Amino acid sequence: MKGILFLLVLFNSYISRTAFNALNSAVFKSFQYLLLNLYPMKKIVFIALSWLSFYSVSAQSKEVPSLASALQQFHQAMINADPILLNQLTADSLSYGHSGGNIENKASFVDHLVSGQSDFVTMDVTDLTISVVDHVGIVRCSLFANINDKGKPSTVKLKLMYVWMKEKKEWKLLARQAVKILP
Repeated sequence: MKGILFLLVLFNSYISRTAFNALNSAVFKSFQYLLLNLYPMKKIVFIALSWLSFYSVSAQSKEVPSLASALQQFHQAMINADPILLNQLTADSLSYGHSGGNIENKASFVDHLVSGQSDFVTMDVTDLTISVVDHVGIVRCSLFANINDKGKPSTVKLKLMYVWMKEKKEWKLLARQAVKILP
């Protein structure tokens, strides 16, 4: 029993990694026939695992690029202090957490950028990971930026976590939290 379950999980993993190229292949059909006819009690488990694998990978693959694009637009809007784009890309209930503990709402966040109190000159993002589940996207990254906060040039090195939500087919930033990268 454990051996069959292991084969199901291994085969399901293979399907996910190959991005569904094996779904119509003779190898897949032969393996599926053997499993389903030799072990009929496993039919539902096999079909469910295959379907879930297909669904989760296809949903991720469609949403990740659009969220990455929204993130890039958001960072560019911060550099340009573009109030229209900043308002468009953020949720009305935005919770924007800074590494020093300060938390801003949407109005305060946009006002600090547009007024120049917070001024991002450059932003370099590394270690980017994006995951999407249903209508929620979680982005983690490292940010290295040149800033002019209140007219004082400086640099920041942060680890960020963004929480995005899909609202009317558009990604909106719902929350952001930063922590300082210690030397």
